[in-house]
Order: sequence, then structure tokens, then C-alpha cells
Amino acid sequence: MSPQRSGALAYWHSGGAIEIRAGPLSRTRAQELLRFYAEEVVAGFDREDLAAVIYYARVSLDLAAAMLAADAWRAASKFVCHTNSRRHR
Repeated sequence: MSPQRSGALAYWHSGGAIEIRAGPLSRTRAQELLRFYAEEVVAGFDREDLAAVIYYARVSLDLAAAMLAADAWRAASKFVCHTNSRRHR
């Protein structure tokens, strides 16, 4: 049986953190999940389960996008904090 997507994003970022409906997700756990989802995409192809392939590919994209956006937010906040601290000397 293939999983079903609920429609909302499975993963997103907020203030430099990766989030899920249950709360924040560590970067290490996010990487583990991304690896698992990629393996499930391949397994779905092997068993010709297109619904599983689509589901895990979409969830992987949500997670990867959240990871990249969280990284970008943290990098930007470091730049802004560093720039602002030099102005106030």
C-alpha cells in the first residue's frame, strides 16, 4: 500500500530550523530521512509502485527545500548580525 500525501508541506523551515508538524527536526535526522526517502524512491521503482515513487520524491523535495532554506536563513542572519555589530562600534 502506498502512502498518501495530505496536501500540506511535510517539512518547512522557520527561523533557520527545519520543522515538521511535531516540532523541530535536527539536521542529522533530516539527512537520515532524506537518505531513507531516496531509498524508498528506488524501491518504489523496483516494485513498480508509481504512487510510492511520487510520494517519496515529493516528500524528499519538501525536506531538501526546507534544509536549504534553513541553511540560507542561518547564513543570512550571520551576515546581518556581523554587519550590524560592526556598525555599532
